[in-house]
Amino acid sequence: MAPDIETPGVIPLAEGFCLSGLKGQRAMPFIMGKSVKGWGVVRNSPWHFAGLYPTQEEAEAKAREMGAGYVVRLGEEQVGTGVFLAS
Repeated sequence: MAPDIETPGVIPLAEGFCLSGLKGQRAMPFIMGKSVKGWGVVRNSPWHFAGLYPTQEEAEAKAREMGAGYVVRLGEEQVGTGVFLAS
């Protein structure tokens, strides 16, 4: 069954699939299965992922800004999830 393209707030994707428009919220599903490699800034305890940066120098500057306990690790972020996997 094709989505009703006349319904406000419904975004048709393909037959049988659609996204509901939710203002101020992330629509589901979001990008899955993609990752971006770079330099992550993390704190191990308690765990906090502060961000992913294209260069080690930028990541080190951010780690200094974040303060004690933050370190730089090479790895990848799973796009849309905030999950960081260190190499």
